Amino acid sequence: RDSRSRIAWAVKTRRSDPRWFVVGLAGFRVLRWLVAGRRLPRGAGSFCAFDRGLARQIANVPLASANLGSVLAALGAQGPEVSYVKQARHDGRSHVGALGLAAEALGSLAILSPPGRWWLARRTRA
Repeated sequence: RDSRSRIAWAVKTRRSDPRWFVVGLAGFRVLRWLVAGRRLPRGAGSFCAFDRGLARQIANVPLASANLGSVLAALGAQGPEVSYVKQARHDGRSHVGALGLAAEALGSLAILSPPGRWWLARRTRA
């Protein structure tokens, strides 16, 4: 399926995160480029809007630990970017933690790899 122009990426122009997170995110981006040879728009992640057809494709993906943005990138989703400034959390710290983020990064790298994209293409066929 053609996933171009079926998504609008929300991209962070600034973020307020601890240094360990910023360093880990930079490492993840390098690994993502090495594994997948693809990039999400800088600052993009799971915050986005997409059409119903793409939502149905994603609903067929039984992944609990991959980042939505990585799944969308593996499907070849492309579209415009809308920038925003990510504020610090108002209700405290994330409950995901470093281990949860590491699991999400590994799941994302797996789905972006050539075998992962092959599996995803078979899983999301109409």
